[in-house]
Amino acid sequence: MYQLATRYFKRLIIGFYKLGCETMNKLTRNCFYLTAAAAGVLSVSAQAAKITEWGYVNEAGFANYQFQDTGGTGITASGSSDGGNGSIFPGGTPLPTSLTWGTGVTATGGTGQSSSPSSLNLISPETSATNGSAFTDGGWNTGTNMTHDNQYITGDYLTFTNILDALALQPLAWDDPLIPTPGPFLDGPLLSFNILFKETDNQVSGTSANPIFDGICEDTQLANGEGINAGGCADIFLFNGVDLDDQPIDFTFEDEQVFFSSDFIVQDYKYTVTTRLGGLALQEIDDCFGIDGQSNCVGFLTEENGLNTLSADFRVTSRQITVPEPTTVAIMGLALFGLSFARRRA
Repeated sequence: MYQLATRYFKRLIIGFYKLGCETMNKLTRNCFYLTAAAAGVLSVSAQAAKITEWGYVNEAGFANYQFQDTGGTGITASGSSDGGNGSIFPGGTPLPTSLTWGTGVTATGGTGQSSSPSSLNLISPETSATNGSAFTDGGWNTGTNMTHDNQYITGDYLTFTNILDALALQPLAWDDPLIPTPGPFLDGPLLSFNILFKETDNQVSGTSANPIFDGICEDTQLANGEGINAGGCADIFLFNGVDLDDQPIDFTFEDEQVFFSSDFIVQDYKYTVTTRLGGLALQEIDDCFGIDGQSNCVGFLTEENGLNTLSADFRVTSRQITVPEPTTVAIMGLALFGLSFARRRA
């Protein structure tokens, strides 16, 4: 509909030029130039189209980390965020995808025992070559998930990490079949997430056969020994983030899921990439552990003695920009100028 309207508008404006020329009963050289110019400029506007299908690469890695030093072995970083296929991060340098810490121990309580360390792991990269194309105004697409292998440990433990997350999008189809595809990759959102990690006291005593759970978990005020705390008090991590312009990311929360969005413009369309995080229990933290004087933070809880997955997916939506563009204003100005010029020449 937009293209039909644009083509009609193009014919209407060119008609104005010709009408001005025909009042002189001739098509002068100047009128010809103005009519041709109108057709040329308007053809640029008529080519504005919506991208309907995308290829993508989503890459995430740990940029840095901190830990509580108890005389142990620290943090071991491993893995490569680009999967060996070339990084889309600025500078082209991939980041590690796994952080491992602590020494696994046999639990004195809880639902089982541990003999392995704890770890955070990013499943990166995720690509359209593996998962299929992303479609504008379509469904959700697989992003880079994160897992927390939460084990009973002693020794050093993670306290903070920063995750860099990049998305590159490649136009594969437009709603105008005359536009060649595929196009070059476009830089999508580049986000930075700061994660504060809370390795909680499990508050469990006794034996594996007869665990004794100590009442209420201190940080969440949830009952110990049941639900998310079935294996002892769950660990907690909470995060904030900024975009490429160092602007804070606004999070919204709904049905145990977290949503945030970022925008970019191609021709006359604004595209919004919305990310959805889920799969873990959300918990409001009364004082954010004293971070920056904030209050009422929302964090994720991860169950002890098991693998916890924070799923991440995204979708692309669009809307046509309705504010008159400078090109349109210039076209109208040229039309009026053409009529005025023709009258003066007559």
